[in-house]
Amino acid sequence: MSEAEIDPVWYVRLPSSWAEAPEWMSFSRLREIEACPRRWSLASASYPEIWSRRGYPPKLYLAPLAGQIIHVALETIVTALNRVGCVSVKDENFVRVMRELGGYTRIAEGTIKDICNDLQDNPRFTAKFKYISTKLRDLVPALREQLQILTGKLRLQGGTLATRVGGAQSAPRDIRPALSNGTYSELELRANQLRWRGFADSLMLSDASCELVDYKTGSPKAEHEEQIRLYSLLWARDAQLNPKGRAVDRLTLSYPTTDIAVKPLTDSQLNILEQEIISRTQIALALAQQTPPLAKPNINNCGFCSVRQLCDAYWTPQAQQLLAQEASRESPAPGERLIDLEVDHLEQQTPLSWSAIVLLCRAIPAGCPVLIRLSESNPLLQKIFNAGRRIRILDALLVDQPEDVPTPCAHLTKTSEAFIV
Repeated sequence: MSEAEIDPVWYVRLPSSWAEAPEWMSFSRLREIEACPRRWSLASASYPEIWSRRGYPPKLYLAPLAGQIIHVALETIVTALNRVGCVSVKDENFVRVMRELGGYTRIAEGTIKDICNDLQDNPRFTAKFKYISTKLRDLVPALREQLQILTGKLRLQGGTLATRVGGAQSAPRDIRPALSNGTYSELELRANQLRWRGFADSLMLSDASCELVDYKTGSPKAEHEEQIRLYSLLWARDAQLNPKGRAVDRLTLSYPTTDIAVKPLTDSQLNILEQEIISRTQIALALAQQTPPLAKPNINNCGFCSVRQLCDAYWTPQAQQLLAQEASRESPAPGERLIDLEVDHLEQQTPLSWSAIVLLCRAIPAGCPVLIRLSESNPLLQKIFNAGRRIRILDALLVDQPEDVPTPCAHLTKTSEAFIV
C-alpha cells in the first residue's frame, strides 16, 4: 500500500516547526496553553501537507458541535430580530421574523448544514461525514428545544447587530466605531494594550444598563464565571467600542434550564484582574516559546486532545501508567471504557479483525497480544492497518472479556481513529 493512497493526516508526522507564540491572547487560548503548552503548540502549528488551514485538523465531538450549532443559530435569530428593530420576543415582529426564518427546526437544520459544509476540508471530518451529520440531525429536536428556551430569554434593545470581525486567526480590523444603545451578538471585544480579544455572545446597551450575557449549553462551571468577568474587563478596556470606559453593571450566564447572575467587578477589582491577566499571559507566552513546549499528560488534558497521536510525551510508559492510576481513581469499576493503544505485528484474522502486540496502553500491559475488531467494514481503516507496521489507535472500546478468554479485545467504533507511526 503506497502512501499516496492514504491521506497524510493518518500518518504520525510532527510539524516542521513548533507554533509561534500568539500575537493576541484569548480566554480559551490562555487556558489551553496553561493546561498543556505541548498540546497547544502541536494543535496550532502549520500542516500544509494535510490542509490549507492553520493548525492541526481537530477531531470533532458531538457535544462541542451541538454547542456551536446553538450559538450560530441563536446569532442568526438575533441578527434577524435586530434588523427589524424587534425589542422583545413578545413584539409582534417576532412571530413574523421567525416565520420568515422557517422556525426553530429549519434554523437548526440549516445551521447544521452550514457547519458541515464548512468542515468539508477537514479530513478527520470527511472520513466520518455520514456518521457525524446523521448524529447531528438526530439531535435536532433537542437543539430546537434549547434554542427555543434561549431565544425566550433574549432581552433586545432594538439596536443593530455588530458583525463578527474576521475569524479566530485573522488580524483584527482597525476601524471599530463606538457602540450606541442596542443589542450586539458575537461581539469582538479587544484590549489593544493587553493584546487580548474575545467574542461576547451578547452585549446589551441602554441608557440605564450595560449587560453582558454568555449563553452556555452545558452545566454550570467555575470557568464560565471567570470567562464572563474577563469579558467585562475587555469591554472596559476596549478604547474603540467603549471610549468612555463604561463598566458592565450586569453579568449573566444563561443556561437552558437556569440563568446565573454573576456579580460585576468594581473598578479596583477590574484593575486587579488586569494585573492577574498580564502576569498569566507573560507566563503562558514563555511556556509557548519553549522548544519543545512542556507537555502535561493527565486524564483531563489528554482525554479529548486532538493531537495526542502526535505527542511523544503521551506515548511513554510513564505517561500511560499515570493515566491508568488517574483512570482507576475516577472509575474503579470494570466495564466498557475508551482506551488508546499503540500496537505492532499486525496480522489480519478476518475481514473485520486483526491480531497485534501491544506496545503502549494504559489498560493493557506492553507485550500482551490484543485482538482488534471493527464494528463494520471501513475501507479507510482497512488501508491503514494493511499499510502500517506500527499503529496508534485512539478511542477504542475495551470490553472486559470472560475469564476463559485471555486475549483482550479492542473494538473500533465509528468514533475511533488509527494512525500509522
